Amino acid sequence: MDGNATTQLSDSACDKVPSDERSVLGRMPLSGWSLGKVVRRLFLYLGLAIAFLAVFTLLFILSVRTGIEIPFRWVGLAMFTSLLLWALLRSYKDYWRRPTWWLALASLLALHLLVFVPILQRYPKWSVIWFVPVVVVEVQIFSLILDLLFTWRNKRERHSGRASERS
Repeated sequence: MDGNATTQLSDSACDKVPSDERSVLGRMPLSGWSLGKVVRRLFLYLGLAIAFLAVFTLLFILSVRTGIEIPFRWVGLAMFTSLLLWALLRSYKDYWRRPTWWLALASLLALHLLVFVPILQRYPKWSVIWFVPVVVVEVQIFSLILDLLFTWRNKRERHSGRASERS
């Protein structure tokens, strides 16, 4: 048997991996996609790009007409908070129906904003590029917290039930 055949997963095997075991930014294989699905995904990305351009255009027009200057660090906070939210929503799709998960997510995002708003107020020279490593770390920390609250607790309850049956 070829060594590569045993180390590579087939496309159908990747589809069977539960969503909570996939990485946050993991890629799904395209082999099972129909042309319609690819076109829908293309329109989704195109729509997101147009929406972001519309928001930036609106901010620019408001800034010019009102004379109020919106520092780019605040736009960066909005962009990277959206990225953080998207990463967590994508990773925890199985928990969307649980109100306690939404409460935990809202609490984590509030904590994120409670930390960053004073930082951005005190440090006007904050560069938007500094959000990149911070958000990468935040995704990992928030994922760990959400796992502790939801995923690991369920596993612990299952294991403790088995242990009590044995004794």
